[in-house]
This record gives sequence, structure tokens and C-alpha cells, in this order.
Amino acid sequence: VLKQAPNYRESVRIGFAEGTEVTDIIDKFLAVGAEHGASWTKEGFEAALLADYSCVYIPAVGALPEGCPVYARLEGFLYPDTYDFFLDSTEEELFAKMIAQFNQKAASAGLEEKAAAANITVYDAMILGSIIQKESGNIADFAMISSVFNNRLDIDMKLQSDAAVSYMVPKDERLPSCTYQQLNTDTPYNVYMRKGLPPTPICCARIEAAVAACEPAESEYYYFIGTPDGQTIFAKTFAEHSDNIKKYLK
Repeated sequence: VLKQAPNYRESVRIGFAEGTEVTDIIDKFLAVGAEHGASWTKEGFEAALLADYSCVYIPAVGALPEGCPVYARLEGFLYPDTYDFFLDSTEEELFAKMIAQFNQKAASAGLEEKAAAANITVYDAMILGSIIQKESGNIADFAMISSVFNNRLDIDMKLQSDAAVSYMVPKDERLPSCTYQQLNTDTPYNVYMRKGLPPTPICCARIEAAVAACEPAESEYYYFIGTPDGQTIFAKTFAEHSDNIKKYLK
């Protein structure tokens, strides 16, 4: 009796860094897929953005606020990690695997419970966590950066995050600090012009960043800067902040 050989499915390993945006993830899938003979297409990923997935926190199809790009629906849910993907997977299956990893990470971290204790939604924790992630890749800074943004929210002060504003800026036009024109262009993500959180996460962040959004450090800081050598310098007042800019960034 001849035994049929098991079906062999070729796979490829792909890693995504924390702070990666959905558009970057799609571009990487397309590049790797083209190199390895996968049939993934831009149109396939665009359709997959609107599919139903097993995560209650994903905005319903069509429920994004006006002015938000369609890819923002999955922003924050495609967990940054290293995966082995089958090359014959559909685009929807690729996203589903990353969303399942987000679900597992969120459950392991107790994100839902931590958000409830902080009296915020999980989605708001993801939004603020994504900003924290973009502002600093150093996990050691997450809780203190969170304290700055939470302190601002507590007094109804604008977040004034260049990282959030940049989300709607074409990638080839982004700079470490936004230009005057960018800061004065009204979008749903311009938190220099609008109070509160932006409508969606701005990247796919580590779960530690979302936890930090729920559990900020205790501080009296309202300002911070990132230095060219990777330090984060905090200040209580705008005068101190201005001095830090002159000292570290000029």
C-alpha cells in the first residue's frame, strides 16, 4: 500500500519592528512575497483590511471617523513580532495571524483589566500606547512619557505630539520635528490643533507601551524631548523645556 506524502507548504520568516505602521507591513509582505513567489497583491491586502477578525476592539467596517485612512482600521492590531507565514496563505490569513498574536499578548498582559482600572478603554490605551512607542523606542521611558501625556490630558492640554501629526504626512516628507506647514494642516491626527487623543493608533506598538498608557509613572512633567543620542529629557515647565531644546537640540 502506497502512503501519500503529506502536503508540503512552503513558509517564509518575516519580522516586523515595533512602531511599524500597517502600510509598512503591507509593503514588506509585497516585497517578500514577490521575492519568494507568493501571490499576495496590493488589492488583496486592501480587501483584507475590511475583513472580519476575532478581536472585539477592531473598529467595525465603516466606523472609522471621517478623515481616517482605511488602513487605520487595523493600526495597532498587527502585532510587531517575527512570524513564519505560509506562502500560500491569503492576505486575510496573514493579518489574522498577527491579530491573534495581539490578542494573546493583550490577554497575557491583562490589558483589558489594566485599562478598566485606569478608567479608559483598551482602544484608548492602544492609541496612547502607539504614540508612546513612536516617541521613544526605549521601554524604560514608556511610563514616564505616559505620565507627560496623561498629565496633559488631565488638565485638558493638547498632546502636541509630532509623532501623531506625522501619521498623515507622506513618509518621504517626515522629519524628526514637524514643519510649520504640517503643524498647521488640520487632520484628525493633528493633536497640536485638536484636544484629546487622535481617533486611532498611529502604529503597531509593543504591548508594554499600551500597558504604560494605563499605568503612567507619577510625575509633574508636562514636556519632554528626545536627544540625538537616544536620551529622553523631561521638564515641568515650558521655560525648562525651552532651555532643554537649546541645550540638547541646537
